[in-house]
Amino acid sequence: MRVVTLYSAGYASNSYLIVDEESKEFAVVDPSVDPAVASDFFNDGYTLKYVLLTHGHFDHILFVDEWRANGAKVCIHEGDAEFLGDPSKSLYLQFFARDTKHGDADIVLRDKSIIKLGNNSIEVMSTPGHTKGSVCYIFDDVMISGDTLFEGSIGRTDLYGSSNTDMRETIEKLSAIDKDYTVYPGHGGKTTLAHEKTYGGYLHN
Repeated sequence: MRVVTLYSAGYASNSYLIVDEESKEFAVVDPSVDPAVASDFFNDGYTLKYVLLTHGHFDHILFVDEWRANGAKVCIHEGDAEFLGDPSKSLYLQFFARDTKHGDADIVLRDKSIIKLGNNSIEVMSTPGHTKGSVCYIFDDVMISGDTLFEGSIGRTDLYGSSNTDMRETIEKLSAIDKDYTVYPGHGGKTTLAHEKTYGGYLHN
């Protein structure tokens, strides 16, 4: 499977497409952009299967309902499921004073849940800290980390549902992974797990 990066013009947040060429199925992760950006895929006969959310903050769910309207099932961890319908928790109210709500998730995820694209599997890894329901999506040599892990940094822990204790445990969990992954974060450029263990300042070998 391949990853296509879609950059949000407004909030410096990254969206990603996970594309399975064999089945011509794909998923969008953290849709901060309009589905029109994927028109080439829709026009070429690809089928949108899922909207995969790494967590429930507004800048990662902006266009969730527009992507859902294209036939996708919206997936979010049970710890953040309430964010979709609560603008105070998703931070729409805090940043915009706007009562924006989205529809409920179609699929509620847990740690080690599996999402299937064609014959491929995407594993859900629970990584609380930035929010209760933050997750990373893992497949092949790829980790899509949301706001858990960035190049040289980690997610902030001063918002609703954040926890320094949980983040420390998540850092230990990520540090204990033996395999290297290319990491696609919710903001900024991609990195690797090995690089973050050696140079990032938060993970450790």
